[in-house]
Amino acid sequence: MTGVYYSEELETTYTIGIENETLVANHRRHGIFNLTSAWADNFRGDLWFMRSMEFIMDKNGNVEGFSVTQWQSRNYQFMKMNNN
Repeated sequence: MTGVYYSEELETTYTIGIENETLVANHRRHGIFNLTSAWADNFRGDLWFMRSMEFIMDKNGNVEGFSVTQWQSRNYQFMKMNNN
């Protein structure tokens, strides 16, 4: 779940991590903000552009990305970047 994720469509990255036992997102322009569990693999962000975030899993249950839905935009895809 933790790692760096990139959106080709938005040409931006988010780093997802854990701070003080809380899942957080970090963006170069918006800083660090909390992600609150809504249900299963769906989270809500503190900021308007991260209304709903759902992790995308592969067939083995490994996180390979996430999608973001906000007020008028749906399913912006962010894919996990390789650490290599």
